[in-house]
Amino acid sequence: ANLFYKEKTPCTGCSPGRYVGCITCSKYVGRIRLPWYLRYNPLFWLWNYQSYLRQQERLRNVKKKIAFNTYTRDLLQKKAMENVAIVPNFTVMNKTVPPKLPQHTEGLTVTYIGNLEKMKGVHHVLQAYAMLKEQKHDVRFVFAGSGSYALFISALAERHTDIVFKGAVPHEDVGKIYTETDVVVIPSLWPEPFSRVLLEAYYYGKPVIATAVGGNKDYVRHGETGYLIDPTNATKEIVAAIIALKNKKTREKRRKR
Repeated sequence: ANLFYKEKTPCTGCSPGRYVGCITCSKYVGRIRLPWYLRYNPLFWLWNYQSYLRQQERLRNVKKKIAFNTYTRDLLQKKAMENVAIVPNFTVMNKTVPPKLPQHTEGLTVTYIGNLEKMKGVHHVLQAYAMLKEQKHDVRFVFAGSGSYALFISALAERHTDIVFKGAVPHEDVGKIYTETDVVVIPSLWPEPFSRVLLEAYYYGKPVIATAVGGNKDYVRHGETGYLIDPTNATKEIVAAIIALKNKKTREKRRKR
């Protein structure tokens, strides 16, 4: 089943009616793009919904469950699943790239790393770029990743010097991107269990702008390590947070080690 109900709100569980309504309005199942001949295929609906039911039954038979955040724990408990423990996520960084702050002489560099898809909120970052450019703010945007927005962002980068498109970057090389940025934006619309980008940004001491969904709400301290923003008003709040973080003293206060 999809993780994002009708690609608008986080999925909280399926009934047959909700499932059919969701699948016919969704371009993706999880991260897999759904072709039209499957989206409207009753046999596929039946197979995929039965797969969802089997997964739910397996979860109920697990004696001890681990969630990355309180959102996932609460979701499991609402389904009458007990013995759920919270264990935070972790990541392994390339130690050959030392964590340090970039020495920018002017402007601000804002970086997005991840899948370039709508459910990850990348379109809000692009809209924020347009608004900041119209307001004549000196901000450079860096995008690293792959997905359906890749060609569009690549074309923008060819026409505008304040957009840099890195494409898909091997994990062992992302450290250099973090050392060259000032702010990391995590605008996901679906409830991230625990964003690896969030951990990496903290490792390199970068403030984050993240939507208040999923694990972000547990691990971003609003006004301390960054800003939590409303996913229903993400573009405007990304712009406001970036303008606030243009102040170097404000960035220093929002750093996390």
